[in-house]
Parts: sequence; structure tokens; C-alpha cells
Amino acid sequence: MAASDDQVQKSKPMEWSEEHDVLFLREMLARNVFGTKKGSPARGLAWEAIVDSLNEIHSPKFQLKDKKVVRERWNLLRRKFSKKMSEEEKASGISVEELTEKESLIEELVEREDTILAKAESTSKQQLKDNETAEDIRKKAMESLKETKKRNSDQGGASPKRRKSRRAEPLVDFLREKAAADREIRQQELRAKQQEQESQQQMMQAIMLQQQQMNTAFLSVVKKLLDK
Repeated sequence: MAASDDQVQKSKPMEWSEEHDVLFLREMLARNVFGTKKGSPARGLAWEAIVDSLNEIHSPKFQLKDKKVVRERWNLLRRKFSKKMSEEEKASGISVEELTEKESLIEELVEREDTILAKAESTSKQQLKDNETAEDIRKKAMESLKETKKRNSDQGGASPKRRKSRRAEPLVDFLREKAAADREIRQQELRAKQQEQESQQQMMQAIMLQQQQMNTAFLSVVKKLLDK
């Protein structure tokens, strides 16, 4: 039985036109897809929302199967744009050609993606540094406990005439100092966690401010293009 025209059309990969790309990039910008963490459920939902929205458009017609298609399309557009900009700069030293709307959208999205990646890398490095600091504090505390235990043990061996009822004192001292060291470790970890939270809040505020500035700049570019 011969397949229908609709079935044949759905089996073929979608051909992207300039208009398809512009609508796709506008949707990416509107959904702020890079405002969420890479690989997170929120990022996945943003891509899915883009797919659903584009598939509802009747002209030009989109035939997107899943979010993988749009992710791959974005990566391809980014690579081509970066290559073109690099070739232009090598040829003339500066970019001389005026950007099209599609290229302006790609440039804006590239800046957003790069900003988020840089912030995530900075946060990851700070988290690693905080973990190393906490581990160093823990090691020093344990070394101090070992020295205390050894000192108390030596003092107990040098005084054989102590009364039997006092033999438990080194253990009591050890437990007391261990409890104090544990409290210090917890306080240090709590301070490190508070510093991390404050750092993340400052980072998010900086990202939001930068995104607002990017939106303003982008709208200015779009306005100039429309005025032409």
C-alpha cells in the first residue's frame, strides 16, 4: 500500500529556510533558553516549549519531532556564525559587513550562552575551593585531636601513682576537645555555605542585570533594522 503524501513528508527531515531560522531564533530569545542551567530539567522544558510553539506556526510550516532537533540546529547556526565572523576578522581585521536580523539574533544568543557558561564555571571553581577549605579545616582538627590524645596518654603513663578513679580523665578531656573541634568544623562549614549562598545570589543578580542590558541592546538593534 503506497504511503500518503503526508506520511512521506513527515518521514523527510525538515528543510530550514532563512525564515524558519529567524522565527526559531526569536523564539529562543523570547523563552530565554540560556537563563536556565545547562542539562537541567528547566532547560529541557524550555527547548520543548520552543518545539511546541514552532510546530503551531502554519506559515512557514515547521515539522519538529523533538527538542534534540532544535538543539542541534542551534549548535549548527552558532558554529557557522562563529566561523564567518572569524574569517571576516582575519580578512579585514574588523567586521565590515552589516549583520542581518538572523545574524543579530545569533550574536545576541551567543553572548547570553557564553555569559551563562562563564558564570557556571566560576561558581564551580568557587565550590571546589570551598570544599578544599572545609577539608583542610577537618584535617587540621583531626590532627589536633590526635595530638591531644597522645599528650593525655603520655601524661597518664608518667603518673602511675594516680588514683584509679582518675584514670578516665584523659578520655573525658579527649571527648571534650573532640566536641569542641566538631563544633568548630560545623561552624566553619556553615560559614562557607553562607558565603556560597551569598556568592550565588550576587551572581544571579549580576546575570539578571546583564540580561536586562542585553535585552535593551537587542531591542535597539531590532528597532534599527525595522526602521530601515
